[in-house]
Amino acid sequence: MQTFRFLGTSAAAPTPMAGCACPQCAEAQHERWLQRTRPSVLLESPGGVLLVDAGPDVYQQFARLASIPTLTALVITHAHADHFLGLDDLGMLAQQQGWISAQPLPVYATVDNWPRIEATFGQLFQAGPAQRYEARMLQLDTEQLIAGFRVRPFDSEHTIDMTTAMLAFELGGKRLVYASDMKMMPPAVFKGADIAIVGGTFWQREHPAHIPVLKSVRACKRLRVQRTIVTHVGHLELSNSALWAQLAALGADLAYDGAVLTFDE
Repeated sequence: MQTFRFLGTSAAAPTPMAGCACPQCAEAQHERWLQRTRPSVLLESPGGVLLVDAGPDVYQQFARLASIPTLTALVITHAHADHFLGLDDLGMLAQQQGWISAQPLPVYATVDNWPRIEATFGQLFQAGPAQRYEARMLQLDTEQLIAGFRVRPFDSEHTIDMTTAMLAFELGGKRLVYASDMKMMPPAVFKGADIAIVGGTFWQREHPAHIPVLKSVRACKRLRVQRTIVTHVGHLELSNSALWAQLAALGADLAYDGAVLTFDE
């Protein structure tokens, strides 16, 4: 069996936001299951364990797991704070859990992301007592075998100064596209996908770096995606029931921290 676990499902700021009393944040202050941490997913199979993104909440996300798996590799989709600033904490966890007793943990990112990653956490990639990771290249438009998973990255055009990768996986014979941050939806990537996981930073507001969730969900329906799930949920100021109802009316689901998708191999 293969599993796809949502460790974090917020956008750049977690839910609830500090000092906010909107319906979204007020509910999350009282209901633990409505709280959202920065975006990250964990894939597990008998052949390996893959983490996608390591934001500032990554240590807390692993601490909440009933059992901590042995991580095999990490993919950084892009070097924005909510996707990579937890590398130091993850490195501490890797040392504590013995993941790197034999060799550093492989970290994959596209070539234009590495200058920012190494400028921030260079010591974690350099040979010596502080090394925790080994840098590897994520190749766009090419299938790679990472931690036992077949991964094909594509440019989501979320960023201009560096590439943001959306990832297509083959899980249990199904094609899953994970695109937490995207501006464009290439039909060739999404058409006929079994599952598309798209970003929900903004509901209908146009933004230079994000496609509104209203547009992406409608595009998934037009492209005959079998199931659409919204993650990377922004400060939409809607109660959970209101947001869920609006998405359900469009034929989409809503991701939550800790939710798990399972696939038979």
